[in-house]
Amino acid sequence: MARGVSSRCGFSLLELLISVAIFTLVMTIASGALISLLDANLKNRVTVIATNNLNVALETMVRAMELADDSGYLVSGSQISFTTHGVGQDVSFRLHQDRIERQVDGGTWVRITSRDVHVNSLGFQRFTGDVERVRITISAHVGDSGAPAGVSEIYAQTSVSQNSAISLTGTTLLPMVRE
Repeated sequence: MARGVSSRCGFSLLELLISVAIFTLVMTIASGALISLLDANLKNRVTVIATNNLNVALETMVRAMELADDSGYLVSGSQISFTTHGVGQDVSFRLHQDRIERQVDGGTWVRITSRDVHVNSLGFQRFTGDVERVRITISAHVGDSGAPAGVSEIYAQTSVSQNSAISLTGTTLLPMVRE
């Protein structure tokens, strides 16, 4: 054997223990970051789904309200009622507990928001002028109704005006069920 060259092969027990400890530390940090990333991704997907659900509910209200006849809108707190032009259906929307519901011709109230979306407030504000307008404002959160402060809050707002020039003889608004 040449001088200065060691005859041992492999790693000592101490070297192996240190390398395993470093590997464990790096993997712990990496797995924590991965779990945080997956959690943020899930929260983002749930928020997107809830926002889309609120947009569908808002669009459902807007489309129905555009068909209101000349008698206008009856606003009472978090409920609005009107009669559709040409068809003569009585349509109402309301906030009941933590959901938005729709009623057509005095039938049963039907939920139009998902069970995962909890509506905190639903407001209707009337504006009169050349054309009667209503501003709809919705505030909601995603998750359990007793959700903590860290839950995503969603706000939606739009304005609607009557479109009394439309004649829709024979058209019927059907109840929607979104689960």
